[in-house]
Amino acid sequence: MIPTITVAEITQALYGAWRLFLRDPVGIQFFDDDVPAFWKSFWCAVVILPGYIILRVFAPGEPAADADMVLGFAGETVTYVIGWVAWPLLIGHLIPLLEREDRYIQYIVAYNWATGPQILLYLVVMGIGLSGVLPDQVMLVLDVAALIYVLSYHFFIIKVALDLHGWTAGFLVLGEFLLGAVIHSLKPTGIAG
Repeated sequence: MIPTITVAEITQALYGAWRLFLRDPVGIQFFDDDVPAFWKSFWCAVVILPGYIILRVFAPGEPAADADMVLGFAGETVTYVIGWVAWPLLIGHLIPLLEREDRYIQYIVAYNWATGPQILLYLVVMGIGLSGVLPDQVMLVLDVAALIYVLSYHFFIIKVALDLHGWTAGFLVLGEFLLGAVIHSLKPTGIAG
């Protein structure tokens, strides 16, 4: 069972994630490095859920629902949960090969809370797109720039939390990105996508 979390703990964790988002390595100091902190970091899934729903419902190019709403909702829910646990489980098996077992908890805590600033970035980009103030070509560049920034954000977290650099960090970022793409592609169609 995931331990309860306070508003102060959520605020501190999101602030640490924001500092990392701005490429400030001091942000890692805002995360506890113990088992309760590990489990509490999964509360971020609840914190960002409204933003995730907005992204899924209003994302341009997502087909509207014409299938069974219950099936669509179930598919979204399963995909969301799998998305939150798949990478921590996979990297947990790779950590011994990387000789970073002592840094696993801190990495997962930072990785989970990092989803907060990522969702915020994607909401801002989507909002700009839906406003229609920029041409489609510019929005495409903005979408790609946001994705590149998020990938580099993960690279930075790996560097700070796991003390890994170069190709190793790059392969981990690529692996996490591909895992997310596979999970998203397996979702049955339904409410939005």
